[in-house]
Amino acid sequence: GGRDGDGSRTPSRPVGRLLSHGSGRRVDPAVLPLEGNVTLLSSRSPAELVLKLHNKFNNHTHSAMYNLTFHERRDIRVLSLSVGITGAAKKLMDGFRDRVTKCGQHEAVGPATPSSGLVAVYLMLYLCQRVSVYGFGTDVDPHVPYQYYRFYNTERREGASEVHSFHLEYAALQSLHRDGYITLCTSESEPDCGHQ
Repeated sequence: GGRDGDGSRTPSRPVGRLLSHGSGRRVDPAVLPLEGNVTLLSSRSPAELVLKLHNKFNNHTHSAMYNLTFHERRDIRVLSLSVGITGAAKKLMDGFRDRVTKCGQHEAVGPATPSSGLVAVYLMLYLCQRVSVYGFGTDVDPHVPYQYYRFYNTERREGASEVHSFHLEYAALQSLHRDGYITLCTSESEPDCGHQ
């Protein structure tokens, strides 16, 4: 779940298929939760949608939908991640699923497509010396927000995902945390968790 301070230092933001489809087609970027100098990382969106999203940030436009004039935001970059990154994250999850299954932990088994967030974590492991991860988990405490913003149907959904196994992803991240590869910050972590 989201915590105070989350999003205050966000150099990159994974953009899932749902969000990029909305951003590229019918959602004005002026209402997106965008920090200054942020890079949007699109992992599973068609190239034409990534290009549309990029163009929205680099043009002065007017949105009839929101009756807003959207000024260019050249501080925002939009990158389309290679399918190889998503494939590698899927391989990681498939291997983790096999081990979990062999250990008899069947509750972690589910759909195999990695979420955009997991793909971003996998990428950051290669790009960064230290990786702190926020906003993952299955925390359903009503006092802890799912995320620090509300936007376009991205709120927590009830029930299992048809595409992602969030329980399996969280178990994999906990394993990476235990082995010292990442710092996993949850609602139960100290307030300064992940701060460098």
